[in-house]
Amino acid sequence: MTGFGEAKVECGPFAATVEIRTLNNRFLKVIPSLPEGFTNFAPQVEQIIRQRLRRGTVHVYIRLQRTFDRPRWRINEQVFEAYMNQLAVLRVRWGFPESLTLQAILGLPGVVEAQGSEETETELVWPMVEKALGAALDQVEKSRRAEGAATLSILREMCAKGLELLGRIERQAPLTVAAYRERFEERLRQLLTSVNVVAGEVDILREVASFADRVDIGEEVVRLRGHFHQFLNLLEAEECSGRQLDFLAQEMHREASTIGAKAADGQISHWVVEIKTVVERLREIVQNLE
Repeated sequence: MTGFGEAKVECGPFAATVEIRTLNNRFLKVIPSLPEGFTNFAPQVEQIIRQRLRRGTVHVYIRLQRTFDRPRWRINEQVFEAYMNQLAVLRVRWGFPESLTLQAILGLPGVVEAQGSEETETELVWPMVEKALGAALDQVEKSRRAEGAATLSILREMCAKGLELLGRIERQAPLTVAAYRERFEERLRQLLTSVNVVAGEVDILREVASFADRVDIGEEVVRLRGHFHQFLNLLEAEECSGRQLDFLAQEMHREASTIGAKAADGQISHWVVEIKTVVERLREIVQNLE
């Protein structure tokens, strides 16, 4: 199912923006796009998404911005003061005439030190990304629920159409046998008249019964109707996966094909084609549902 979500979180010198777009896919495929230097977040991002989503191609775009530049270097005043005190004592003791320049003191070990590191930035940035990712996923799920509600209405309408067509087939089936009896009797009468033989009622009934047995679609109609109702019940269930519905749609298609093969009636064959079109559309939709 399709969906969209975006969220932004700021903390310290960074701002993290996460944008998620989902497209239809029978399986779950996560495609993260991370800024340079933070690609190590990819496994964590995918793990969080897999906990929330089960199907779809998920594009995740993560952008990081500095809200202000944090100084990279700082003067360690304690070290600086310790050097100054020691140098003052040595200057008095040894009588150094010249004074040390500030540049010389800053060049001493430990006076100027790095402030922050890549490891520190990673520790600061990941909680922001995680929070923004969760908020964006909330929006994605909300948009997918809205789409799901509309899809649910379409699926109900299509099931209703399938059941209506099945009702027509069920009403037409007995007429098929009656029409066959009329055609058979007419052909048999024409054939036997030429040889002055009269067909017995038992013979006619035996042939008609044989035909009725061959074209009997009663069991298939019952099973197909049951599949449609089960499909509708699954749509209303709290726990229902697209894979369950997809499997049931396959069974519906199989029963419809059997009806079409056995019916021996042009009108029924036409309605079977319409039912199979409905079922194929159902399968197409549910393959993208979670």
